[in-house]
Amino acid sequence: WIAVVASVVNAFIIVYMLRNHIATATLAAWLAAVILLSSARALLVYYFPRQSLSFEGARRWARWNITSLGLSGLLWGAGAWLLFPVQSLAHQVFLIVVICGLVAGAAMAFAAMLRAFFAFSIPALLPLCLRLLTIPGEVHFFMGLMTLLFWGLSFLIAGNYRQTRLKLLQMKDNLAD
Repeated sequence: WIAVVASVVNAFIIVYMLRNHIATATLAAWLAAVILLSSARALLVYYFPRQSLSFEGARRWARWNITSLGLSGLLWGAGAWLLFPVQSLAHQVFLIVVICGLVAGAAMAFAAMLRAFFAFSIPALLPLCLRLLTIPGEVHFFMGLMTLLFWGLSFLIAGNYRQTRLKLLQMKDNLAD
């Protein structure tokens, strides 16, 4: 739930902050897509059966979850191109911080299933990195490099968090025995 709410709240904030820099139709279409996909993700989370889930049912739910996270990542990655305010460095940095913040949250929220984290973070950050690295000038070049560094560290953090959770579950099972 937290990831769904974070996506919608951040989308509204981005649209509000960029209202004077990006065409209204572009902002409205992007926001509508985020709301629609977030609603679908909310339904997916709501209807996830917490009890007596078969192995095949769990695999099917995981596929839908990963697919919806990938689509969400694509929407945020598209924001790096569609919503990028060329004329305002401050608004560019704001957009970068929001997208990176969502990826940081995803590192914790989806670390239990690293495929889910990858499904969101790769399409969310790759377009942003490419956008920054293709803009002439050293400020954008180094912002792109820092975003790549952040991305790499996010992968490491998600992996470490997953390993820690697995070790805790193993210790719990050992203590129960």
